[in-house]
Amino acid sequence: MDMDLELRVKNTREYSRLEVLLKHIAVVLSGLDSRVNKQHKIEKNNKKLPPTLPAVMQVITMSKEKFNTIMENIKHAKENTGKILNKTDVAFLNRHMTVYICLAQGQSAGAAKNMQVREFNAAFHGERVSHINGDYIIIFVANQKTADTHDCRNALSPYWITAFDLYYRYVRTIIASQKQVTNPYFFTQYDGNHYKNAERL
Repeated sequence: MDMDLELRVKNTREYSRLEVLLKHIAVVLSGLDSRVNKQHKIEKNNKKLPPTLPAVMQVITMSKEKFNTIMENIKHAKENTGKILNKTDVAFLNRHMTVYICLAQGQSAGAAKNMQVREFNAAFHGERVSHINGDYIIIFVANQKTADTHDCRNALSPYWITAFDLYYRYVRTIIASQKQVTNPYFFTQYDGNHYKNAERL
């Protein structure tokens, strides 16, 4: 209030004081900007680069043998539909399958994390895309960050169609039944909760 009164009577000294104060604030802000930019450059230079495609394929190839073994065990034990895989195997399947979606197909974490059961079923029971290596299915994932600009599509080859179908029928469905799962998402943890760790890959 006092400052306002002094300015109203055209107090030259008060104007000068405020002018100096504003310049001082500008210098402080400039210094903060410089520090922030410097810190940003340091973090950017030290940030771990994303894996290259050969590195991704190497990881998938190394874990594929274990993945195939678990899938074979599911095939042989599928008559006993009341049995859930152990916690370790369920976690491994979730990681391996989401790695394939996110890294091998170059998708965001949301493409795996937000994929829903109804979206898989729509693709599985819908029209298939012919390819030299067999018929593919295309899963459209609606709930993801870029939905406003372009579609998110997860393409599954015959090998992966079988794997996803086995996971759905004899892992996800059994967990949903015994743990009373209410979420609509495809990938589910052993305890029945939504598997959200795709962004940690």
